Amino acid sequence: MLTRERELSQLQLVKSTYKGRLRLALSKLFVIFVSCFAVEALLYATNILISNSSYGFGDLSRPIQSVTGYLSCNLKLSVFEYLVVFLLSKLLIYFVIASFVYMIAVVSRNALKLYIIVGCVLGLSAICYYSIEPTSWLSLLKYINIIGFLNTFQIYNKYLNLNVFSHPVFYVVVFIIVSIVMLLIFSYLAVVIFSEQKEISNSSNKISLRFKFLKSYKTTKILPHECYKTFISGKVLLILILFGLTIFFTYKPIQQDFQTSDGYYKAYMQILEGPVTQEKLDYIRQERERFNKIHEDMNKSFSEASDNRDSQELSNMYENLLRPENSFINVENHTKYLQEKKGNYLFDDGYKLLTGDECAHNKDVKLAIIALLMTICCVTYIYSVEYQNKANVLLRCSYNGRLKTFVSKFFIALIVVTIIYFLTYAPYFYNVLSKYGTSSIIAPACSMEHLNRIPGSISILEYLIAISVMRFLGMIISIFLIFVISIKAKSYISSILINTAVLIIPLLIYFAGVSVFKYVLLNPLLLGNIF
Repeated sequence: MLTRERELSQLQLVKSTYKGRLRLALSKLFVIFVSCFAVEALLYATNILISNSSYGFGDLSRPIQSVTGYLSCNLKLSVFEYLVVFLLSKLLIYFVIASFVYMIAVVSRNALKLYIIVGCVLGLSAICYYSIEPTSWLSLLKYINIIGFLNTFQIYNKYLNLNVFSHPVFYVVVFIIVSIVMLLIFSYLAVVIFSEQKEISNSSNKISLRFKFLKSYKTTKILPHECYKTFISGKVLLILILFGLTIFFTYKPIQQDFQTSDGYYKAYMQILEGPVTQEKLDYIRQERERFNKIHEDMNKSFSEASDNRDSQELSNMYENLLRPENSFINVENHTKYLQEKKGNYLFDDGYKLLTGDECAHNKDVKLAIIALLMTICCVTYIYSVEYQNKANVLLRCSYNGRLKTFVSKFFIALIVVTIIYFLTYAPYFYNVLSKYGTSSIIAPACSMEHLNRIPGSISILEYLIAISVMRFLGMIISIFLIFVISIKAKSYISSILINTAVLIIPLLIYFAGVSVFKYVLLNPLLLGNIF
């Protein structure tokens, strides 16, 4: 509602009209609030209707404490009254977030700053909410928090007081007061700043940052100009540096959290590592006979035990002796699979994390979303900037303004995407492989049961290379999609929104559990592990 008009330089004209300032600012704010109401209606009305038709709500007049999860709630509300309070609370925090974004959009002069500021604020809020302990002296930052307020269930499901200047204050009261105050402040600042802000500024007063070596460098070549326009003017270099620093400072080595059974399984796999041989089958048979003998001795010892004390001692002894048996049963079952597929024994916990097993917890989707968000943020500017200010008309009628310019832009986009790709995936691969090792990396990929459809001639290393190439190819194809969308949208902010809808939303839908979206658009390439 604001950045689009600013990009097209329409605000300069609109603000010069009779109702182009205060009245317009209030109208925009009102439309934003109506949009929030529409969003909540679409999200929760549908959810309520489906829930009612599937399960029903029963007696809505019963106390909310009769619902699972609300036993500790101290509010005297019926189920119906709680639903009303819940929806009103959601709407209030939507208003707060919308007014905050509106204020930032008014203050910032371009869409890139808007996204960076809002992203940083939401990121810091998430860090505070999920990392600060409830008993910490910083607990106010955990609870008086946009992310915390969005998690409305946690506000009402139990009784909670906050330590505000050494006085206990009911959390619900804090939520209401803080939300209303923030809503009023953000709305007031947005309207006032918009009304008083000048759209035409004196460019001579701006501080222009230039690298010294660029001042003396003169050229008429297209590629250097496009590089400067992208990395310096478009702040893509700054974005990449910030992304790299974020990856560096948030890097945490993987910790192997072995349960006892997992440790035994690893030990068996290290003993048996390699192809299935008769010697290893004999070892498994002898190990089975050993466990059977322990069971026989245990039954005989318990039948001869004289008192409960002896039985307890025997129970502890045989429990220790039989502790590896569950892991050994997994080894036996896996042996049958390996004989059928002609695979190898290997300790595969690390490889499972890299090849899309359930234990990876959708890591493929998360990394793909990060890589695509960075690609959209950086590459969209490369293609949309000329179409936004109509410079494409001048470029297309010049000698090298078509194919050569496109090739230069694509080359720069390819460099940017390559950097993003390695910053996204290389730390994760290094983290896993450095922790679990590369032992058996040349073993057949089908040695892992979740890759049973992979031919036996393909090793784990070859499989990892294949999915890495697929992901990189998917990111390259996304460059062309961003280019096409930028041409049609002719606006940086519109291009970002459309690119996000086309590239990110299918991944989010798959992440939410709709498995068919695994094969929609670029998802098969970006996920890699689809076999």
